[in-house]
Amino acid sequence: MLFGCGCPESMPPPPNLDAGDGGGEADALDPLIDSDGDGLCNGTEFVRGTDPFSSDSDGDGFSDWMEVSFGFAPTLPASPDPSVVFTMSESTEAEIQIPIRVSVRGRGEDFAGSFEAMPARDPLGTTATDFFAGAVALHASPPENVSSIDSEAQLFRIVLGTTELTFEARFAFGEELERRCLRAYPFRYTVKRSDARIVASERSYLILVPNGETFRSAEWCAPPPPCI
Repeated sequence: MLFGCGCPESMPPPPNLDAGDGGGEADALDPLIDSDGDGLCNGTEFVRGTDPFSSDSDGDGFSDWMEVSFGFAPTLPASPDPSVVFTMSESTEAEIQIPIRVSVRGRGEDFAGSFEAMPARDPLGTTATDFFAGAVALHASPPENVSSIDSEAQLFRIVLGTTELTFEARFAFGEELERRCLRAYPFRYTVKRSDARIVASERSYLILVPNGETFRSAEWCAPPPPCI
């Protein structure tokens, strides 16, 4: 006897997960299966609230696997923030310059920038370092607040007052292997004061786009098995 469940008198039988057909709704109910092939197991999709039949649940162009792997919210179109995402084509001539602007209040200190590649979850071990072509200190605003700029050392010397410092990180594709699919490489650019205090440190993402395609038209590289 059922007590107050509001169920119909005749319940349909549960799906047969051992049918062995390898697809359809049965797979979606198996937490160890990746029904949409995005790298996330159905069990992870259920926990995250993503669609097990769509590789990009929020339609923002980033695959669910990529967002989960890098700590974003795969159901929010504004995550990741577009301001920290930069695209570069997979072609030998491709390059990109990324400005980094930091507002500081100096009392005669120096300020220096540095680049750091972060783990990329790339099966070939590639990181942002493989595309990094160097960084420079560009200019200060107002310029009179800075005693001098050592561009190649990414260094602003003797900064006085409220000043906007602009650095530039440069990337080039060069002779790297074309994968012909979208892939993401996180990096961090950190600005420190001469007493070693960090005044700015932001994680950004370099997205490689297949030559002749766009971020929206290309497919993401297949994540390494097994699904997570």
